[in-house]
Amino acid sequence: MNMRSLVIVFVCTFTLIPLASELTAQSDPDEFLLKYLNAVREHKPIPPPKEQMYTKNDLVYCTGNLEIAKLNNIAADMITFGEHEAAKKLFEKGLTHAPIFFPYLYNIGVCCLFLREFKQALIYLQKAKNILPEYSRTYLQIGFTYQMMAKEELAIACFREALKVNLYEIESLILIGDIYYNRNQITQAEKYYKASLEMDPFFPNGIIGLAKIQFYRKEYASTIITLKGVDTSREYDKALHYYYAESAYKLMDYKTAYEQYKKLLEFKNDKFFITHARSLIQHKLNLAERFIAQ
Repeated sequence: MNMRSLVIVFVCTFTLIPLASELTAQSDPDEFLLKYLNAVREHKPIPPPKEQMYTKNDLVYCTGNLEIAKLNNIAADMITFGEHEAAKKLFEKGLTHAPIFFPYLYNIGVCCLFLREFKQALIYLQKAKNILPEYSRTYLQIGFTYQMMAKEELAIACFREALKVNLYEIESLILIGDIYYNRNQITQAEKYYKASLEMDPFFPNGIIGLAKIQFYRKEYASTIITLKGVDTSREYDKALHYYYAESAYKLMDYKTAYEQYKKLLEFKNDKFFITHARSLIQHKLNLAERFIAQ
């Protein structure tokens, strides 16, 4: 099987739904959200074909027994286990033989994010996007990279582009909401978190978003109640444990705070720790432990 055939085998596995053409990156936040929700209500989904690529832990895996797929899955697992340098080297080895293989480019881009090599991450992710522009999660990774580079408007544009490519990429709504949250534009953030719950009333990260709003408003008991309602059997933002711990700490429930900080540290290779220092969480854990002992 030649390289072109390999690319076709894996690339022709996602049938995603484009958003209404009138939805532009220049729209103001409320106009964008309104047009997005209207487009969702009017759209009738088409069942996807059998996938030969799938997403797990924010990484792309391949089905099948081809060597190109096996190498990809081994290196992706390395990222999950925190072996980022080794994973990057393995992907680089793979790219010498398959320079336009989408999973390699996407995953090495994510790997570079963990290594905080943001310019390199952009190069690989842009290449991945060019090969498979209909895969919406690539836009999320590019947007997150821009966010890490303090280019928030470019990040928002990428998250919006993901929704234009795929109406059901509702994590985009959360990521846009998070930017507004970090800017203390709480009303705007809340609109985007709630919009995700219109799509899926039990979407974990949408519920976590509402809990963050409550935390910002110093409604710590309500924050905990909301976070208890998150279905953690699905993929969810591990920031849940941070806000749970912080809320418990504010309420002087140091035992619960300790348990949640400890739980958070179990996910030491999670994307949460790209933006938060493990040493700080460990320090908070130690403080909670001291208060329990008193």
